[in-house]
Amino acid sequence: MESTSASNTHPLVPSQSNLKLLENLVKFIKRNDGRDKSFRVVQYTTLVLLWAYKHKSVITSTKLSQMVGYDLIAKVARAMSTSRKCLKFFRMLEDIQAIVKAWIGLVGKQGNGGNGLYEALRLWVKSGQVPISIIVLVLKMVSASLEIIYYYYDHLVWFYRNSILVDDGKGKAARASYMSSVFWLGNAFLDAVVETIEYNEWCKSQKAMEMQKKNDIEI
Repeated sequence: MESTSASNTHPLVPSQSNLKLLENLVKFIKRNDGRDKSFRVVQYTTLVLLWAYKHKSVITSTKLSQMVGYDLIAKVARAMSTSRKCLKFFRMLEDIQAIVKAWIGLVGKQGNGGNGLYEALRLWVKSGQVPISIIVLVLKMVSASLEIIYYYYDHLVWFYRNSILVDDGKGKAARASYMSSVFWLGNAFLDAVVETIEYNEWCKSQKAMEMQKKNDIEI
């Protein structure tokens, strides 16, 4: 007789130990969210101060030049940008985790954290309709993949801006910036689509619950 753990495994699903390791890594990285937000506040504040330095009327009215030097503000802005970029290097782990979870939902056995992709496809062929749950999982996988590619190009842009990589006048930096914007937009669009679908499904479930309550009261 097969053990329970053996019956719950799937050849295309990562082992529980690997999933636990990925989950712990993501939890560790998420602790940096507060730091990233703090760095962002300081970074954007320095950008505002740099803008003020370029307008003499603002400097005169606030005596900004007496408060802090332009070079110091610029150094703080660069330091905050570098710190945030270092934190972002590990943000792709969250997307990898999202892809793995969506994949488990697609290929995992029904009743074991998955929707049963093969069963869903069979029902799709039979009824001619794609299950909403399958659409959402696929969109989440694609969205997370786009965000990973976005981070890759965003890192390249940062490398070019800080002269770690050399453009050589071939437009590589501009191309990386363009690709970063494209994949960011694709990720944002798919996230909005997923949120809309899930909200619509939630509204349907709420209406169904209300109807069920009314029917129970009438009975």
